[in-house]
Amino acid sequence: MRSEKDLQIENRLKTPVSLSFQNRPLAEVVDYLGKVGQVNVHLNSQGLADAGVTSDTPVTIDLKDEISIKS
Repeated sequence: MRSEKDLQIENRLKTPVSLSFQNRPLAEVVDYLGKVGQVNVHLNSQGLADAGVTSDTPVTIDLKDEISIKS
């Protein structure tokens, strides 16, 4: 059974968001998503390293149609 807190987070992850970032650090994009969804988001540095990226890796994304933060 999920707690009230878990259900709150799950609902916040359904928040629709559109994104437009040009060569911005991954950490900045993730921070934005956390603020919009009012959830704590943490980057896994080991997982990033395994993928060959860092929190400073530039991200370019332009989503005009909204998607959920969970997506």
